[in-house]
Amino acid sequence: MTIEKGMRLLAITCLVVAISQAAVSFSAPLPGSCFEGCRDYTFMWWADGWRAERKAFCIQTSRYGLLFNLSTLSLERLGAFESPMSEEESLLAGNELIENLPPASLECRLELDGKVYTLSSSGKEEDCELIESGHWFQRRVIRSLAAKEAPLPATASLEISAWPDRVTFLLHAVPLVRDQTCVVELKIQLSELSGLELHEVASESDGARVAGVVVSEPRPRGSGPAPALNLEAKQFLPLEKPLNVAYDPALGAHRVALRNDPQGEGFHENDRIERVRMKVANPTQGPQTLRLLFAKDDTVVGITGLSAMIRDNDGFPTGIPVQISKNWHHRKELSDPFQGPWYHGFTSLTIPPEATMEFEYTSVNGHWGGLPAVSHAQLCLVGWGTNQLWDQAALGSWGETICFDPDVNLQRSMIDDVRPLMVWSMNNNFPRKWAWTNNVGGGDFLVYHDPAGKKQWNSRMKTSYRRIGPNLSEVTYAGTTAKEKIDLSCTAQLMRSDDYVRILYHLRYDVRQEAEYSRLAFFQLGADRYNDHTFGLIARGNAKGLIEEWEPERGGKRYSRTGIECVGQAPWFSLHEGHSRDESNSGAWANRGLVIRSWRARLGGRESHVPFVSVYGTENGSYKSANVELAPPPGLVRLLPGDFVEATLVQLTLPQFAEDYYGPNRGLQEVLPEMENSWRLVHREAAGNAPRVTVSVGNLESEHPIRIRAQGDRAEFALEGGLAHAPVTLSGLSTYREPVLEQESEAVWKGLDQAVHGRDFWQTDFDPITKTWEITWNVGLDSLEPGGAENRFRFRMEP
Repeated sequence: MTIEKGMRLLAITCLVVAISQAAVSFSAPLPGSCFEGCRDYTFMWWADGWRAERKAFCIQTSRYGLLFNLSTLSLERLGAFESPMSEEESLLAGNELIENLPPASLECRLELDGKVYTLSSSGKEEDCELIESGHWFQRRVIRSLAAKEAPLPATASLEISAWPDRVTFLLHAVPLVRDQTCVVELKIQLSELSGLELHEVASESDGARVAGVVVSEPRPRGSGPAPALNLEAKQFLPLEKPLNVAYDPALGAHRVALRNDPQGEGFHENDRIERVRMKVANPTQGPQTLRLLFAKDDTVVGITGLSAMIRDNDGFPTGIPVQISKNWHHRKELSDPFQGPWYHGFTSLTIPPEATMEFEYTSVNGHWGGLPAVSHAQLCLVGWGTNQLWDQAALGSWGETICFDPDVNLQRSMIDDVRPLMVWSMNNNFPRKWAWTNNVGGGDFLVYHDPAGKKQWNSRMKTSYRRIGPNLSEVTYAGTTAKEKIDLSCTAQLMRSDDYVRILYHLRYDVRQEAEYSRLAFFQLGADRYNDHTFGLIARGNAKGLIEEWEPERGGKRYSRTGIECVGQAPWFSLHEGHSRDESNSGAWANRGLVIRSWRARLGGRESHVPFVSVYGTENGSYKSANVELAPPPGLVRLLPGDFVEATLVQLTLPQFAEDYYGPNRGLQEVLPEMENSWRLVHREAAGNAPRVTVSVGNLESEHPIRIRAQGDRAEFALEGGLAHAPVTLSGLSTYREPVLEQESEAVWKGLDQAVHGRDFWQTDFDPITKTWEITWNVGLDSLEPGGAENRFRFRMEP
């Protein structure tokens, strides 16, 4: 399709139909058709890795895929899938499915005062900005387009944005000479085998000329470019206010303009919650896809910790995912519409024919049910630099808790900024609560150097946001090493609690080809290029206690210890007596720890029954420290096809001194004075925070974290031991409504109730494969005595 010179773009508007025309009304529960779209997903990744010579990225959704070559500004492949994969299958798949799609082409031209310019790319990765990325929506903007014929007397950019069922290409141009005649031409050609069709789309941009094309599945006969839906939105917490809703044809979504009202009287600011009632009518005789963007611009309350969900009209979380993308970075000298601050929450629902539906959008910041809420979101780097994928997870909304750089685009490591919870703030002569704390990052997953000592960077890294909070997150980073020798899958889970930061890692590495190495680490606590944690001592042990403690050699870029065999139950390592590399830094510091909860491996063709650890001296510029690495057995120099590693680790970020911690957890308050700034807190975690689970009704699916499959929407189980709060997930449920978790106390069953605003303390996730629900609570464990009467729990659904 070509947009001809001088052709006026079609104005696409939302068809407005009175809500009263809908024949059926749904308030609660939501109809099953609303969940049909939950099987949809999107991925976007660099095909050969961020550092590859071919600068090409892929987009794959549940319905179609594309391959775009940044170096040549060319659309090479685009087509629908005959047999779509599930999200899990797509996460682990190679590029073959995309590479074998039908060919496509794209041409971008400008005509300025009668002279035609064919546009090309600068080829620089930083000019290919990643704006949003997640479950529902992907967007890149390619800036600084040039002309092949001569210097371009205009600024031009190409925007590519994708939902599961459509992808939009927008060419923006602004002439350098004001009022200069400018015609924008965007041409896309598809193969007859693509299974897709083209449509023109209108778009508005401040002062820019724009040409737009949407590629989508064939539309039903007689349907228009916009969904025939009528929407209303009204915020009722913190304040009652109507909200503006507008359909954006280029985005393909209804945009709901959110507010930033302060928390109302009677609640602590950490208990702030936003609740928006949505009402949508579909007067047509067919189902309609409702794509929604909940948006904030300029100001975003609690931006560092935002968790959002869709609830029904009775306030029950439904499990329909909400993707969170956000940006707080801003530079005055930068002119870029996507620099921060802004917040975008994306979701999609299928609206039944001839129906009116009501549901609720809910977002929380500091607390969910009185405990620090979990969030895991994509953080846009426009306004900061490099402009690639960056994830930020938080407990509460008082700054970062941990950050991830899947492509290592900042040249450091996959695990980056790491900060303690509820200790006095950083860089402040007047210590504050509920604020950013000092950074004791980073760390890394698979580190692999070839026999010549050259680092083999990971590539084809995809990110799956299985759940993002507010009780428990689950995000997987998966890809392969250079030359596809080792596949890797690293899942991070942050859990709601009120003592300190625990993040659970599930690692799976599979060797596909023989891989000889000069250096290999399966995990690093403290990375080669990022180790902002100087500490005095390392200690190691297991559940029984301390084995040894020593002062490590710092710096040197060499190993001071290798082949440390991790024997016994729950091997652990403590990096304590930490201090800042900047002595002028004020505020509390932190110590770090690592607990190995499970290990299973075959290495060099042999079973490896216990893990080994090495200690390496890192140098980050002139800054010298040391790390702890999960390593292969001594003497091994190559991995063989069929080798694998499967491990579960817990990374700890611990308050250093009793006077630093202002949180409410009594168990931690009691032990900190005698355990502060030592290995004892890590040992306490290793020995004391592995609750024993006994299931009498249902089936135990996982111990880390606890996951029980219910039988007939019922489960009974007992817990022994544990610290603070642990996530407990009940899976295989037939509905999301009226869940009840009860705990026995003095021979009486009492319902678990942590609510502050009502039904605001559990998390619901929908499984589109089994079409069942999962519900997660965070159960207080400090009071559970071994064999005690309060250890028994039972779950049911109210009729």
